Amino acid sequence: MAWVYRQMSLGSDPRAVLRALVPDETEIPDELDSLTLWKIILSLIAEPPRRKRLAEVTRLEHVLRLLGQAQKILVLTGAGVCFL
Repeated sequence: MAWVYRQMSLGSDPRAVLRALVPDETEIPDELDSLTLWKIILSLIAEPPRRKRLAEVTRLEHVLRLLGQAQKILVLTGAGVCFL
């Protein structure tokens, strides 16, 4: 987030920053002011809140049971995303 605040203080164009963060076909409405665009940028790069732990999953056996019952599994790693 420090990078965003630095860009704001340097007078960077938030539209240019936002265009670099979203897919090319994304339309950015002209009526959005700079402050709103910076808020959107901050929300895009902010870390999501931690998910609450499931109360009924306290042991490895519980996790294995959930994995065994799952139809699709998404594994997130530090290096990217892997679909199984």
